[in-house]
Amino acid sequence: MKSKRLIFEKFKKQDFPLYFQLTGNEKVMQLISGTALSKEEALERFENILQLNEQVKELGYFIVKNIQDGSFIGLAKIVLLENKEAEIGYSLLPENWGKGYGSEISQTLVKEAKRFDFIESLIAIIDPENIASKKILEKSQFKLNQVCELEGLPAEIYTLSLVENQ
Repeated sequence: MKSKRLIFEKFKKQDFPLYFQLTGNEKVMQLISGTALSKEEALERFENILQLNEQVKELGYFIVKNIQDGSFIGLAKIVLLENKEAEIGYSLLPENWGKGYGSEISQTLVKEAKRFDFIESLIAIIDPENIASKKILEKSQFKLNQVCELEGLPAEIYTLSLVENQ
């Protein structure tokens, strides 16, 4: 997958240091899990990501890099759920915040999802305090569907239908 400024590559086993660069960062994880992951926690999640990446060739967790210099920007995911639904998400290194990468990633993931007839809707889960992600989702035409608690943390679930109303 590619966008104007970014290239997306599926995570492979040797990419754990990049994954841990994100998940071990307190600032990044504050609005995701509430706290940075230990190396052991990150490794456990990363193993699950690698297994998930084997299931559907075009979907999974992706390293996001700057298309010009190959520098690591963050990660993106598009993961198949049940009932023709997929979840999208992303996280960025703090030095990449406020540069429009979140919007570019979100729009790229939506565009990618539309290519598959087995995906009829998308969801995105964010922390209610993550104002930047709220704006990005709304800009990508997502609608707030549910306010709840997930794994003990406050959450907002946004949805986007990919099927034209008949």
